[in-house]
Amino acid sequence: MIRIREITQTLILNNRLNYVLGFFVVMTILFYVYFANVAVRTVTTIQNIKADSLNIRAEVTELESKYLSIESNINLHTAVSLGLEESSKPIFLVKKDKSKILSLR
Repeated sequence: MIRIREITQTLILNNRLNYVLGFFVVMTILFYVYFANVAVRTVTTIQNIKADSLNIRAEVTELESKYLSIESNINLHTAVSLGLEESSKPIFLVKKDKSKILSLR
């Protein structure tokens, strides 16, 4: 009788151990799927950001070239033809409170 109880307890223990191991296997698979998903999303996000940055760089380059072409065409004659005139007493604006000025010092 004692032998049957020992065998029954061993089977119950083995059954519980199988459930625990099965739980750990399922949890391991779920963690693997989750972290693989996070890695794939990160890689695709990085690729999208790189593509966007290339587009933005191209737009900035285009805007810079337009600005430089416009800037090179502006001279005193063009300014006068647009109605601007040279001032005899130029006034420069200066901020009085120099404590709020940002500097690299």
